[in-house]
Amino acid sequence: MVSRPRWVVVAKTPNKDRYKPIVQAIDVAGRIPPHNLDAEAAVLSAIMLDGRELDKVSFLTPEHFYSEANSRIFKAILEISGAARPIDIQTIAAWLKDREWLQAIGGVSMLARIVDATPAVAHLEAHGRIVEEKAKVRALIDTCQLTSASAYTDYGSYNELVSGHLGHVEAIGGRTVDVGPVQMFDVVKAAFEFTEKPALGTGLSSVDDILGGGFYDGEVITIAGPSGCGKTSYAVNIGSHTCSVQRADDSIVGVAIYSMEMPKEQLCQRMAASDSGVDMSAIRKRSAGGHWDDYVSSMAKMSQLPMWIDDTPSLTVSEVCGRTRVLQRKSTRPGFRLGLVIVDYIQLMNGTGDTREQEISSITRALKSMAKTLRLPVVALSSLKRKGEANMFSRTQLSDLKDSSSIEFDSDVILFPWRPEWVEFKKNPGHRIPDVEPAEITVAKQRNGRLETAHVAFEGKLTKFRMPTPMESEQWASARNGEGAQKRQRPRYNPDD
Repeated sequence: MVSRPRWVVVAKTPNKDRYKPIVQAIDVAGRIPPHNLDAEAAVLSAIMLDGRELDKVSFLTPEHFYSEANSRIFKAILEISGAARPIDIQTIAAWLKDREWLQAIGGVSMLARIVDATPAVAHLEAHGRIVEEKAKVRALIDTCQLTSASAYTDYGSYNELVSGHLGHVEAIGGRTVDVGPVQMFDVVKAAFEFTEKPALGTGLSSVDDILGGGFYDGEVITIAGPSGCGKTSYAVNIGSHTCSVQRADDSIVGVAIYSMEMPKEQLCQRMAASDSGVDMSAIRKRSAGGHWDDYVSSMAKMSQLPMWIDDTPSLTVSEVCGRTRVLQRKSTRPGFRLGLVIVDYIQLMNGTGDTREQEISSITRALKSMAKTLRLPVVALSSLKRKGEANMFSRTQLSDLKDSSSIEFDSDVILFPWRPEWVEFKKNPGHRIPDVEPAEITVAKQRNGRLETAHVAFEGKLTKFRMPTPMESEQWASARNGEGAQKRQRPRYNPDD
């Protein structure tokens, strides 16, 4: 069996690092892992002859080299270059000697043999790509071996095992290249392309106006509110609108919903009720009468929507990311793309960390990373802290977000749905909530825009947020202004009275 040692820093001193070897997985059936020592030597030879050539292989790291000697030499080159010192045999040898590595790689004679190798300055980047590709294949082999070994141990659940493996494989595929500083010309070009790409509208024009058109790729949008205020209804409304709207370029945007709170059948019923206009309670009691055909027609239309619903309970954040990558990879036909992910909700997910706050932080960071990597908006629902009796029915604030301040930090946009009639019912159970009630969507945080409240309508029987009619807007605005006037005219308490 052939096993190639790797090295890890175990101690640091002012002048040197102490390293110890760690053994990788044993190679399958005694085979030597894929590598190309000639390409590695060509890369090192060209750089040692002209240090300026290092820029052509800025995508390489010491871990890309199969030969441990070549890996250490390249590490020396990077350290010396970072210190703005000349790159040649003398400086590299001195750096290696300080760390007691020089003899381990074969001494100065080894460096001389590399320099004497035929340099390939004209094709340096091509040789660097070969080195990188071989490293990726070795990483893929290690990942498959790790998955195989994990399958014989306490691997948790099948879904966790598969999602973890897919995440590792996707990470290997993404370990290139165009990272680091980008020239301003390319940044401007990308900014224009980003500006020309339309946002995903929410279905509520007043909210879209505040958000500058809707949701944008790479954003994490948090919808938070007390239980029962309409978070899930609003998120599902957004998802239904996204995958059913006809776009100017005739493209189709798919939606993935991870529902850890509500079964997929109930979500489907909600969407059908909202689309057909049939009372949700009548649907559940099968008493829709003459409107049943409308409901069936909506169900038939919804069956053609590019939407996926996963109602697996207590998903891990790695499972969500892995499954989303798989969906996006499948969504490659012309004119179609997976364009929105909805997670309901954060507190029902499993993350990593010793405390609940650390666990939530790991979830929000992973969702933000997924949004940026997959270039799509992620809508994440969040519950709130339980309030005391005195402020139980007060409006939602950022400080009310539950379990971790990272929800606020990692979110690009935070929306608070609010229903005054529902609040009044909570205070007084005898209060009747009208079929169509005034509601609000408050933009409490937005990295790239203003903070404002949009006034909308909510139809409880259809679990649907919509724009109010002109008459409804006028009536509700008058009511709000009247309440404001009453508050302004209310006499102050005078202790002398």
